[in-house]
Amino acid sequence: MPYAVELYLNFAAEQAVRKVTEELARAGVIDPNDTSAHRPHVTLAVYEDIRREVFLKRLEEWARETRPFVVQLSCAGGFLKSPVTVFLAPPVTDELCRMHRSFHERFRDIGYRPWAYYLPDAWVPHCAVAEELTPYRAGRALEIVLDTCGQVSGTVESVALRALHPAQTLISCDLMGR
Repeated sequence: MPYAVELYLNFAAEQAVRKVTEELARAGVIDPNDTSAHRPHVTLAVYEDIRREVFLKRLEEWARETRPFVVQLSCAGGFLKSPVTVFLAPPVTDELCRMHRSFHERFRDIGYRPWAYYLPDAWVPHCAVAEELTPYRAGRALEIVLDTCGQVSGTVESVALRALHPAQTLISCDLMGR
């Protein structure tokens, strides 16, 4: 069963991203039921399997040691594969890359078969706003995002481990014990 490690934004930034997904639903680009199914997030890693109890404990430790940090979702884009995912993305900074690389180094002995898209030097940090789109709908989604969304500024405040099938949050930890 795959597991995802997700970074969550502060409330105001989440609300700004949700407004974008609501606009996409209003325009008929995405299903309105998809807009509240899951919190907006940036995925840090996905593993096919983990040593679950050890991973949970280490993730709590990692969260206590990791400071909240500011991100600017100032870019919009889509992955060049079908079906298409449309997203908002932060600039890839040295700080963000260092945090991502150190996370993967710290969990490499207890996270098995990581998904290549989320590995250091391949990761495109992003916050998905529409998934499973045809190229035509992806173009329409990008048009709506560019017309309705300004830069979203937020703080990454927490991290969660989620089982993907079935979808379930196993643990959520505030960064720096907030």
